[in-house]
Amino acid sequence: MNYDMLEDSTCVIGESPICVEGKILVWVDAESSQIYQLDLQSKKTHNIHVGLPVTAIAKIKKSGWLLVTKIGIYACDPNFQRYEYLGNPVKNNPKLRPNDGVVSPAGDLWFGTMNQEELEAPDGALFILHKETMQIQQLDCGFSVTNGIAFDVKNHCAYVSNMFQRKVYRYQLDTRWKAIQSKRGFVELPQGTGLPDGLKVDSKGRLYICHWGAGIITVYQSDGQYVQSIPLPIRHATRCTFIDNGLLALTTASYNMTEQELQRQPLSGTTLRIDLGADVSGTDFEFEAQISP
Repeated sequence: MNYDMLEDSTCVIGESPICVEGKILVWVDAESSQIYQLDLQSKKTHNIHVGLPVTAIAKIKKSGWLLVTKIGIYACDPNFQRYEYLGNPVKNNPKLRPNDGVVSPAGDLWFGTMNQEELEAPDGALFILHKETMQIQQLDCGFSVTNGIAFDVKNHCAYVSNMFQRKVYRYQLDTRWKAIQSKRGFVELPQGTGLPDGLKVDSKGRLYICHWGAGIITVYQSDGQYVQSIPLPIRHATRCTFIDNGLLALTTASYNMTEQELQRQPLSGTTLRIDLGADVSGTDFEFEAQISP
């Protein structure tokens, strides 16, 4: 298991990495309204400052980008010049805001909310933005920061982190990937091992859990059996995605770290590449609504 620095831009909270067409890695800094695009061949990075407090990003098929922001969901054109507001299910409660978001295999956006004033308050919820109607529907509630949504195509299920309760749930879904048929606790992280942040499922159905505050990624089989821990040179692992066979890109954070801590962990906030040494891959799905911001 080897790692190196893939890109050296230092984020406060790097988040939401997605690999577009196997060529471009895109991610955000959830604390500075920055979007990064790294050409995986040329190694050149394009940095865009957007006028929205973006926390997650997804690709809209053929027409632009979908942004989860602290003030709602937006669609934008390929060059981040035009924006269209799509909705915010918690707009009437100033304590609550959207947080993480990921596109499902069906092409819908799943996203979560959180209480930004009391992180441990169980006010967060899980939502779906339907591609056909552009309507937002609540799927579940009771989260102390909804995070880390991931989909397992092989086993037709979704995983979601209940971050400050240190739990990851597994949801069995209907054939259309739109409704929850059953829910169960998948894993609860022991005290002292950080908080479950971003999640990713590989082509063999294994779940990768990025640990905020503990500097590791843990891997589990789909039946909940622990596989391994991947040690990291940083404290805050936020989310990972596949950029090639056996290769992960991992976003990290430098949030609330002192100068001395950053000197000890200088890769904090950068984007890392992890060679798993295994024949596994993964997919980032695209939002399939017919919209052109």
